[in-house]
Amino acid sequence: MGRLEGPAAIVRGASRGTGRAIAIAMAAEGASVAVVARTDQVWDDRLPGTIGETVAEIEAAGGRAVAIRATPRGEGNQSGSCTD
Repeated sequence: MGRLEGPAAIVRGASRGTGRAIAIAMAAEGASVAVVARTDQVWDDRLPGTIGETVAEIEAAGGRAVAIRATPRGEGNQSGSCTD
């Protein structure tokens, strides 16, 4: 049993970089993860990674995850997300 077995986690910015690493690590410890970010498809080869790819990696390792495409509400507002 992982340290996070049972709880769910919401990880924003999880399509690439640190957010992706956090989502994968939390899933590896047993959390069900909501992978939240704007990127549902690669639009620039310099910025690889999508929410779907993060979910696929988590599921391939035996974890549970769901992809949620979302953007911050309003410029400079980091307090919440809303789906498009």
